[in-house]
Parts: sequence; structure tokens; C-alpha cells
Amino acid sequence: MGLYEAPVGKILHIGKGFVWASNSVNTVKRSNNGTTWSAAITIGESIYNITAFANFQGNLLVGKEDGIWSIDNNDLAEEYLIFREHAAPTNCVDMCVWSGMLFIPVQNSLWRWQGSQYKEVGPTDKRNGPAKYWPNKISKLASTAPYLYATTIPVVTGGMGGLMAYDGMGWHHLTASAKSSRASWAICTTSEIGADQNRVWWSEGDVIYYITQPTFTNNRYDWTSADFASNGVFVSSWFDGGVKDALKYWNRLVIIADVPENTYIEVYYAKDGEEWETVTSNIQLGTITSKTLADSKECVLMFPDGMTAKSGQLIFKLCTSTSAKTPRIKAFNLEAAVRQPPVYSYSARVLLANRIMKMNGSVETTRTGRQMELELEALEASESPITFSWPDMSIRGFISFQRVNTEQYAPNGTQTNRWDKVDSLSIIETK
Repeated sequence: MGLYEAPVGKILHIGKGFVWASNSVNTVKRSNNGTTWSAAITIGESIYNITAFANFQGNLLVGKEDGIWSIDNNDLAEEYLIFREHAAPTNCVDMCVWSGMLFIPVQNSLWRWQGSQYKEVGPTDKRNGPAKYWPNKISKLASTAPYLYATTIPVVTGGMGGLMAYDGMGWHHLTASAKSSRASWAICTTSEIGADQNRVWWSEGDVIYYITQPTFTNNRYDWTSADFASNGVFVSSWFDGGVKDALKYWNRLVIIADVPENTYIEVYYAKDGEEWETVTSNIQLGTITSKTLADSKECVLMFPDGMTAKSGQLIFKLCTSTSAKTPRIKAFNLEAAVRQPPVYSYSARVLLANRIMKMNGSVETTRTGRQMELELEALEASESPITFSWPDMSIRGFISFQRVNTEQYAPNGTQTNRWDKVDSLSIIETK
């Protein structure tokens, strides 16, 4: 029997027909029989530890604290994805492939890598759960065809870890830990163990739990064995209509939902960063039941008159009195109107001539009329506001229009008419 010892904390992996193992901080070896091992293959620098392996798009990848390397058929390691500026001991730990994408833990978040670009998909250790006591950080990942599952650990004293699922659009909170301050460090999925087969198993402290999954559909509403909790909360993102600094008049909320008998949905809202959990912050818009829905499955809820805010958040509490039924939100549309601030415009005429009188009583001797004309053309094309001054006021704004005409006038104290250029300007004031 061949024996190959790897340092404590290192990992084994199957890829490209070999068993791979870490031999030191930055070397790996491979074997096809467990007895004979290859020469050490150097992976990056010795100041960063190897943390994981993965098979992705035909590549054997080795994750480290500072990035990922790919090992080719000649046992040469090449840089694959480097994030040295984000180096951390937990980077790449438990990275896995789901739905043709590589998911990589990086510091306190999770990156989704598609082979040419990455996107941060969270969740982070910041406030991300359904309640203040549930900030979370990913500890382990497990993939199935429909979902990517993750166990989490609390990052504050008294916090709640739990189980989450990712469906390609976002993370969904499935269950919180039974007790606070309990870490979860193990997760796996099975399709053979147990009468109901498809299960997700995870640990919390020294206790092991599992949830069952449908065996024939991803739609839990088509799964007659599904049980539903008596209530649950769905919290929306903050909506600002793409103009976050503009004050909005919130009008109405249109919801399309399935609400069976013995179920209902309570709808609340919060505004401008308020904490939705506090009773004084969020206000109930209404309750949706099977009787309040129209034949089209729509329900319209109106905001209070005069309700203004820059951003809004919706809170839906889904309730049922039977574990066999649950309400379901299919779509919702939030309507708000933005009041545009008033815009003031001005008109002015500028004489473009040599030796003209300035506002302070002196005579302009350094610029000609032609130079003034060119300066105004340049100011019209400027992207930055400029200052316009008259004897009684000054404003900051933009030139929205100008037209140069040749006009005849008689200078004061003379009987001789002159021809000079006059620039007619339109100016829009900035706020």
C-alpha cells in the first residue's frame, strides 16, 4: 500500500483521471493508483496557501488565497484568475460548479465566474437576511440541478445562521438556525437516501438537519407533498426609479397573486432607508385575500395621500392557516411620480466689438469682437456650468442657444452709425 501524507487541512480531489493532493503551501501532486505520485507541481507563490480544487470547462483548477491556477496536460500551472488585492485565508474554499458557472468565495462574498467575466452575487456578511438578527456569511456550498445551496454562519453575537438557495436570480432564505450563535460547517445533497430521496443535508453545531425537495418538478406548487409555514416574509429591494435624489409622490401598488382560501398577504412599506422591522417605521398598505382579488388575479393598493419619499421598500407577509396551501406573489408594479424642479431661463444680448465698455466702467482692450465670438462658441459646447453676470445679478448656468447678427447702432455722443455683431443668448440656470 502506498502512503502519501498531505498537511493537515489540505484537500484531495478527482480530476482528469487522477487523484490530486496538496503537498505543501503551494505545491500539488497527482496519482492514478495512490502508490506512485508525480513530481511536485508549483502553484503560485509560497506566501499564499492552496485552499481548493475544481473541475471547470475542461480545466483542472487550483484555488489559493490570492487567485486560481489551471494545470495543463504537461503539469504546468498557469494563472487563471488572480485577485491578489483581495487575498484572504478563506478565498476559494469550497468553490464549486453550478449551472455551467464557477462560484468562488472571495473574502466576505461570492463571485460567479463564467469563464471570461465575473459578477459578485453575494450574499455578504452585511445585513442581508430577513431580520436584523440574521446577518450571514457563506460557510459551505453544495450544488443540485435546480439550485445552489449554501450554509451560513452568524457574524455577530446572538446572530442566526441558516440555509439559503440560489436560483440564478438571487438568494432565498430557506430556514434559520434553531438556536442563535450556532455555526454550520457541512452540507451535502442526496438523491438515494430516505424514502423521499431528494434531500439537502446540513449541520448546525453537532445537530444534522435535512429538507426534502421535489423529485419531478422545480415548482413547489406542483408538488403535493410540500408543506408551507404558517407565515413568511418577502422583503423587496429599495426602489428609486433610477433617480435616487429626486423626491417622489408614491401613488399605487398593483399586485398579481394567487391567494387560495385560508391564506392572505399583508403588505407594508418603508421609505428612505427606514428599518422595516420596527412598527413605527413601516405602514400597512392593506391585506390581500381571495375576495379582494379581481378575476384577473390583480389587486390595487393605494398609498396614503401626500406620501413622498426618495426611495421605497415593500414588505409582504405571506400567511396561511393550512400547511397544504400558501399565497404566491407572481408580479407587482410600483407607481410613483417625480416632480421636476422648476427651471429658469434668461435671454441676453452681447455686443461683439473692439474697445467696448465693461460693467465696471473700464474699456476692454485685450480682446477683439471676433475673439469674444469664439469664446462664446466654446462656452456653449462646455459640459460644466459657467457664471453669467449682469449689473443687478449673477447666475450659474448653460448656454442653450446663441445666434450672431450684424446690427447697426449709433454710439453715444456721435452722429455716425456703426455696424457691429451682436450675440443673442439663451441661458438655462442650474440648481
